[in-house]
Amino acid sequence: MQTLEPLVLEINEQVKRQYEVYPYPDYSLFVPLRTQEAFASHSLFSGQLLKEQGIIPAVRGDRNSSILIAGSGDILPFVLSFWEPESSTIHALDLSERSIQRARLRSSFRPHHFRWQVGNLEDQSFALPTSLAHIDSYGVLHHLAKPADAIQRLSQTLEKNGTCRIMVYNSATRHWIHQLQASFHLLGLSAFDRKDLDRALAILKELMRVSPRYAERLAPMKAGIFHHSARFVDTFFHAHEGRLEIEDWLKAFSEAGLEPMGLYDRYAELDDLENPLLKFPDLTALKDRVADRRFENNFEIFLAKKSVDVQHQDRPLKQPTRWFFKMPPKAWFSYTETNSLPLATQFKLWHAFVKTMNCVKAPVLDQTLKTLKPEAIQRLARLGAIFPSNVQSPELKTLLLKPIHEKMDPPTFANEATLQSDSQLRKTLEAIAREKSKAVSAVDLVMKRLEAGQKI
Repeated sequence: MQTLEPLVLEINEQVKRQYEVYPYPDYSLFVPLRTQEAFASHSLFSGQLLKEQGIIPAVRGDRNSSILIAGSGDILPFVLSFWEPESSTIHALDLSERSIQRARLRSSFRPHHFRWQVGNLEDQSFALPTSLAHIDSYGVLHHLAKPADAIQRLSQTLEKNGTCRIMVYNSATRHWIHQLQASFHLLGLSAFDRKDLDRALAILKELMRVSPRYAERLAPMKAGIFHHSARFVDTFFHAHEGRLEIEDWLKAFSEAGLEPMGLYDRYAELDDLENPLLKFPDLTALKDRVADRRFENNFEIFLAKKSVDVQHQDRPLKQPTRWFFKMPPKAWFSYTETNSLPLATQFKLWHAFVKTMNCVKAPVLDQTLKTLKPEAIQRLARLGAIFPSNVQSPELKTLLLKPIHEKMDPPTFANEATLQSDSQLRKTLEAIAREKSKAVSAVDLVMKRLEAGQKI
């Protein structure tokens, strides 16, 4: 039996401890969730991307397919069960027993066959499910000690023409967070001490007061992260975060036999490229946009284990009637190109999407789309609200792939501040250093880190 290397085991144990204390994302069990917002998170969506390339995905060919959520947290099994076929088995795997317990409780009344596993993806002696049609691993792989090995292992469990949805950090754009993490470490702050979390929050508030650059970065976090322990720790005190660049991830996927199908451009940062959801961007173009911060989002990648040796037979799925009585996803209509679409049109698009996910032949939307502005059609295609198979017109098919803009300029950022000259910030840091029995010299190191965190 293969044993884990000491360093790998130590990293795994530290991450496990964090998530036992702080299950993520730790939403209340009683908060109603808009599960329609998970429209792109499930196996049928990834499968549709593969269908658009002329290949029937494994999830459509097997009536009793198996889905793995690798790093399920406490909410994904419940949310995805609203989308996955009821005949599918959902395997929920997480390092944290507490997360699995919460996920299991939340999913108690869902009709699916769940299999709950507390285990370590990096432990070769831990048996993973096999013959999987789809794997979802969202925000997990960058927290592993050896993510490339884990990707290889996951691929081995995947059927031919199986699919994956994987999100990993855009490490280059997290430089400022890394500097804050290092600063808190230098001061001896601990994720497991409530007073230390309050101290860290006090530092962040001071930075927002003195530095427009930090204020710009931190202000969007005030509502969702600052006063939510699990998310605060996950952002500023994570036990381990691998800092891999996009080329490292793509190399690991390639070596595991996984081919990128598309990239989800959540914040419309790649509008000067061909539709990245339908055509994965060129590596050089993507790296250039990361380098000058035109692209700051995480990498949300759809992949497939393609094989010409296997031809699955497409089959219709039972259409969940619940979606026809729910409002369409807010995400589709929160962009300038789509936020004024009539409600009737929104519902037409929504109902067509549900049918596309479940039917062998996608409904045709040419007549509906002809009433929309070209840029609205393009935005909807980049979100995955409509697919090429939803249109017959060659002109519309071309439009779905075309860039929305000829050029996207690098963003501008708020001004930096000279933190060293701010006496109030220094007093706050010195007081915390004394409370944590740290030398005053530690404050100088922290100041340098905080100054560096302002750099782009």
